[in-house]
Amino acid sequence: QSITPCFFKLNNKKNKIGLKKVINFLERENVAFDIESYRKVDLGIRIWNGPTILKKDLIILTNWLDWTFDNMKTHLLPEGFRDSLPEMAEKEFVLISEFINLIKKYNFRLVKPPLIEFENSLFFLSKKDNIDSFRVLDPLSQKVMGLRSDITTQIARIACGSLKNQSRPLRLCYFGEILKVNNSYINISRQSTQIGAELIGIDGNHLEVETINIITELLNKYKIKKFDIILSMPTFVESISSDFNLNNDQTLFLKKSLENKNTNELKKISKEV
Repeated sequence: QSITPCFFKLNNKKNKIGLKKVINFLERENVAFDIESYRKVDLGIRIWNGPTILKKDLIILTNWLDWTFDNMKTHLLPEGFRDSLPEMAEKEFVLISEFINLIKKYNFRLVKPPLIEFENSLFFLSKKDNIDSFRVLDPLSQKVMGLRSDITTQIARIACGSLKNQSRPLRLCYFGEILKVNNSYINISRQSTQIGAELIGIDGNHLEVETINIITELLNKYKIKKFDIILSMPTFVESISSDFNLNNDQTLFLKKSLENKNTNELKKISKEV
């Protein structure tokens, strides 16, 4: 073992784009992080080979490198999309199964909305154009269809449509794939699995306590010990704006202050806020 990193130099500078895709793929698979060579040196891969690194881990990494370079040449996927290999796919299946089994104990019913539907139904809750969803043209109806980037709005459509006559509160749970046009620095994937549950038509706050208990039980089941539960209200800003008769500028200021968690600035609007 060495106390310095190992460097692998690429002979062809045209491989820069391919190398970037390999590095991004390995990061998405949680195989290797920060392995690109330093900015001012030749194009290549940098692997730390210090005394804390095990030989078996280096063998695993080099096997991944061989497989990735070989497959990137002929089976290239778009940025943000990946294959879930057996180990990852099996873990995801276990997590989803445990969630569904737990949530059904609380009398939640499973629903499965379609991956794609017409724009007017998929975005019926949105007041502005949804720019984070893929669009395709339906060859049969010649209408534009959208691929969902969030399942929550589909649950709302089902609740006020097919299940509108069902007694409240309505308990629905779901899981499925979602697609986003843009990724982020936090999540570079553009395809992911969304799981969730919705309590619709709550009367009183006892069901909010139940929701917190469900979340806590689920996280404990996943053996996640450190976590924060954040409660939000979609109409929070609009409600405060209405109660305090705020103008547009004050409402925008309120929204930015809340986003930045700057509660001191709220006193400029009113000491009662």
